Amino acid sequence: MHTAFRFAIGLVLIMVSGLSQATDKLFQPTDSFTRFYRDLSQAIEKQDREAVMALVADNFRYERDPDGIFSKQSSGKDNFARVFLPSPVPEGYKKQIWQNLRSSVTPRLLFSTQWGVCPAPLPALEDIRARTDLHYLASIDKGNVRLRAAPSLQSAVLDEVSNADVMVVGSDSGEPLALSPKANILTSAPDLWLKVQFNHLNEAYVHSSLVSFWELPRFCFAQEKGEWRLAAFVNGQRSQ
Repeated sequence: MHTAFRFAIGLVLIMVSGLSQATDKLFQPTDSFTRFYRDLSQAIEKQDREAVMALVADNFRYERDPDGIFSKQSSGKDNFARVFLPSPVPEGYKKQIWQNLRSSVTPRLLFSTQWGVCPAPLPALEDIRARTDLHYLASIDKGNVRLRAAPSLQSAVLDEVSNADVMVVGSDSGEPLALSPKANILTSAPDLWLKVQFNHLNEAYVHSSLVSFWELPRFCFAQEKGEWRLAAFVNGQRSQ
């Protein structure tokens, strides 16, 4: 299977509201944007490939593309079709491909950014509390952080990690922390424990103040020749 296509079907695009970078401004949808968003949503829901492609910008861009997923010899729209909406779709991948596209029109906060109008890059803790289907990539950037069997400082230590990546799969308000230098927790941290997976551990807990989330991969929108279009895909990366 083509490398670019393997990459595309492996994406899990979970778009949620959250805090944007300080340089981004909250976008207030116009009537024309609302109509475009509705048309794109309906086309994706109907799995109408032709209708979706009509709403993709001719110069669709793939931002943060160190592996050269997009071909410089092809147009942006052709690259989009090859990577995100191939035809025909190989057997067994149709559901995943349309699920990835459907995530681009999930209701959420939008911000004006250097790439166009984009969803917030980071998950909000409020969203994490409410969801049960989490799969967020995150990093533990501190040393000797203990992964525990339950959301409590009194629970058993399952492993001790330093500068490691984990997958966040849930959350628990857990035991309120006694905020102290000994606990190595910032006093401004909310009382939220994250359920994570790490190597051999399918379930462990770490406090949210010890974790930084990766930016989520996301689709962005912009106007092309006066019409709103699906304009860019921004790859995820470690948050700054």
